Amino acid sequence: MSKRRPNILMFMSDQEQADVVHPDHPCITPNAMRMAREVEEFVTLADFAPTFMELAGVPVSDGLTGRSFAPFLRGETPPAWPDAFHSQFNGVELYYTQRMVATKDFKYVYNGFDFDELYDLRNDPHEMVNLSEDEGYREVKRDLVKRMWRFAGEQDDIIFNPYATTALAPWGPAEGLRE
Repeated sequence: MSKRRPNILMFMSDQEQADVVHPDHPCITPNAMRMAREVEEFVTLADFAPTFMELAGVPVSDGLTGRSFAPFLRGETPPAWPDAFHSQFNGVELYYTQRMVATKDFKYVYNGFDFDELYDLRNDPHEMVNLSEDEGYREVKRDLVKRMWRFAGEQDDIIFNPYATTALAPWGPAEGLRE
């Protein structure tokens, strides 16, 4: 018979708040336990599976996009934590393909079917002014496109396909794959 580990219950909300309840830390309400610090790093849904695996004491599967954020729960900072996050929408491959990369300062959205988007999140947190065609942000845009393609290559993204929308990006996949 295997040794059972205690349960861990995590509460999440859309109010930039997550609480972790562990039997070693009894509480009366879900909000009774507070983390020792706020974490300003990006944590995405892709990070939950590796986190739950680590907390359960099982090996984290190879090939997952995310990383365990369990060190943050222990008050530690994981080494080389990503400074950007990525998202995608595959649409129907030919139409509505989107890829997004965001840092703490900028967000770039590649719209294979429409105008691309670039936002200065420090000065425009509500993303009201699209800077994608502003020449003053050309290098910022190029850096984000490079990150987008590099991430797509690392994830074996289906965007590397023969459909025309792939050719509409301002710089091609080679931009992100060269070092």
